[in-house]
Amino acid sequence: MHDDGGAPGFIDPMLLTSGTQLPSGNSWLGQLKMDGARGQLRVIGGLPSLRTRHGRRCDAEFPEIITAAAGLPDVILDGEVVILDADGAPDFAALRTRLGARPLRNRPNDPARWAMFYAFDIMWHNRSDLRELPLISRLPILDSLPLTGQLALVDTHPGQAAAILDFAKSHQLEGAVVKHAASVYRPGRSNTWLKFKVRRAERYWVTAWLPGDPGELDRYWVGRVVNGTIEPTGEVAYGLKPGQATALRTILQAASLASPEKSKLVPVAPVVAMTVESHGRTTGWLRDPVITSVEIEPSGP
Repeated sequence: MHDDGGAPGFIDPMLLTSGTQLPSGNSWLGQLKMDGARGQLRVIGGLPSLRTRHGRRCDAEFPEIITAAAGLPDVILDGEVVILDADGAPDFAALRTRLGARPLRNRPNDPARWAMFYAFDIMWHNRSDLRELPLISRLPILDSLPLTGQLALVDTHPGQAAAILDFAKSHQLEGAVVKHAASVYRPGRSNTWLKFKVRRAERYWVTAWLPGDPGELDRYWVGRVVNGTIEPTGEVAYGLKPGQATALRTILQAASLASPEKSKLVPVAPVVAMTVESHGRTTGWLRDPVITSVEIEPSGP
């Protein structure tokens, strides 16, 4: 048995609340919102482990992070697991293929595609529980850690929320996080930790749909036109007004290109265009999509 130093078990994470008005002043600390998966990196008794937002152990899915954490003192860190693309931007689609994957698929040969753990808070350090300390006191302890390799800090900028959000907009990133300097670490949503997502609207074509069971939403697979070809970009279900889904069913049934497979997914001719709001880049997979309008275009794109 190893000595856990009295460390707590899995700590339910402190969650962001969607902000409506961007706060200002040096008592609010700004950070870029990383488009990844929430993670809790723990080194207890010299043994590193990684857990998801809900506490599921995922060491085997991200062995490069576990390897990098082996040299840390006993700590519990809050952060984001991220995979970066060739341009250095978060690639959520690549990350999604790693989550829950078999171990043999978990570590790409190219180190440039290895997952990163971006730490933005620390709750435990060398037998000391830091959760009752204000954030402004926790961050210097986090900054003192020897984070190298696949471990990095999320930069924090007092009073720079607007500048960070502008940077996120200009670089097609997810958005900004703004945290009050005096915030202590509490599980659940807090109005001292705010998120401001950058959302954009784009027009897509429905290429397939999955009828929902009673009480469930229909789901629509959509794509964007690139060089005359519709490229898949993901699925969307939320945002339709009352009655729109029923009307769309009739149209999509008439546009069906094949009988439903066992999965019930029905490919259709591109006769329905949807304007969808989402965040992230104008290339790649949709993130948090919401339908804002629907058009029927019998002639297609």
